[in-house]
Amino acid sequence: MKRIIYCMMVNFLIPASLLNAQPVKAVYGENLKIPENIRELDNPAVSAAVSAQLKKMNKTMVLYYEKGISLFEQLSAKNDTQSDFSNNINVQTMQLGSGGCYYKDQKQKESISQEFIADKAFLITEPLNSKWKLLPEEKKIGNYSCKKAVNDKNDTAWYCPDIPINDGPYLFGGLPGLILEVETASKIITMQSIEFESEVKDKIQPPKIGKKISRDEFNKLLAKKKEELGVTGDKKEGVTVIKM
Repeated sequence: MKRIIYCMMVNFLIPASLLNAQPVKAVYGENLKIPENIRELDNPAVSAAVSAQLKKMNKTMVLYYEKGISLFEQLSAKNDTQSDFSNNINVQTMQLGSGGCYYKDQKQKESISQEFIADKAFLITEPLNSKWKLLPEEKKIGNYSCKKAVNDKNDTAWYCPDIPINDGPYLFGGLPGLILEVETASKIITMQSIEFESEVKDKIQPPKIGKKISRDEFNKLLAKKKEELGVTGDKKEGVTVIKM
């Protein structure tokens, strides 16, 4: 009897122990939140036009992971910048401080982000820095049981302990399980599908195109561009500029 129990425990543990060494391809849907000030506009037609334009900016992203190295990049997008002339309303949208791709090396504890200000690319190298508070709440995402965590920026992450990979979308990571969903002030990123034993090694390459710059320098340039465009607020993640 003891031998049978022992064999069952080994069989149960083997997938988890091997999983961390397996290549992973996880596809995520990224949906922008409609800002409250847009939803509450006095003109319903303008509110609807802006909301529709923001929805067109939703993206499909993909995370490639293998042996502690990963790349998160855009797989497809409905639209990046467009104008909506329906109902004689001209709405133009543009995102600042986003786009590009995000490379993480857990062994070197370093990330390289390719981010944009307008159409100019920048490369930002910085240490991986993940500080989370683990919470008892749980929920299911697809068939996976997830646990909740929050960071000092009030971002919420749902991670899956059954997938022992300390990675996730963008620069998020450092949790005892793959992050399947992240909610920030401006968007929600949720895993749609995941594949194991995928051929991902050739896809995990650090970005090369862009001007090398520090995070502080990038934030200063972003703040200057926002000022030029008349955008208020100190939000540093992808900023959506709306013109009508």
